[in-house]
Amino acid sequence: MSKISPICCRIKARRGLAHLGLVLAVLSLVASSCGGKENASPPDADPPATEEAEGNDESVTIDEEAGTDASGTEESPDPDPDEEPDTATAPEEEPPLVCPPDDDNDWSTSFTTSSDWPFASAETLLANAAIGAHDGYDRFVLTFDEQTEPLSWMVQVVDGQPVRGASGLDLDIEGSEFLLVVVAGVADYLLETEDQYAGPRQLDGVDAGTSNLVQAVLSGDFEAQVDWHIGYDQINAFRVFALESPPRVVVDMCIEDTAAG
Repeated sequence: MSKISPICCRIKARRGLAHLGLVLAVLSLVASSCGGKENASPPDADPPATEEAEGNDESVTIDEEAGTDASGTEESPDPDPDEEPDTATAPEEEPPLVCPPDDDNDWSTSFTTSSDWPFASAETLLANAAIGAHDGYDRFVLTFDEQTEPLSWMVQVVDGQPVRGASGLDLDIEGSEFLLVVVAGVADYLLETEDQYAGPRQLDGVDAGTSNLVQAVLSGDFEAQVDWHIGYDQINAFRVFALESPPRVVVDMCIEDTAAG
């Protein structure tokens, strides 16, 4: 029996291992090719409808119907940043004004005077006359010289046609009912004409926006007293008082005498 050379055996063994490795590689390639064909998507298939959420890695499925998400819930519109929130509330109703005010005895329709009437403690000069509209009443104001001491005054309701104090002639004045306001101690008559009262001698309610007061007229300036008549639509409760700095006589007349009703 002939002996096999060890070198020859080693060569044959290496050739056998090489053939075996080649066969295994071919089998592995075939198996991989078959598996890839089974899992691949057909070339005509559409990808799922997804939209990447801005600023998020997750995909959000969008329903085909506009304005709803996949669950069918209607989406709320985004608020308009330029639209101001509705913060307006209905104003609270103010209680009706009562004129004269309850428990205020300064208001009446009676003859009223200052404490020293008819004696004037000082002589004064009339500086201005004015009327104005207020909440619930109309106001008439006579303003006098700054150096005047406490004023002496009288106010009364006129019975019948108003007349001028000195002449007794009918006074041309508008209104349905009237007040007479007299202030004593006015020294206008001692002055030269150019230095006498230069303010308004007639005041119209329409110009001042008054509701009850129609017109006020300077009706007399005689023997150290000055007279004003005031015409109203109706005489209601009124009050008279004096103010200082500058000295003034104030007459407030209710627009409507709500306390009486």
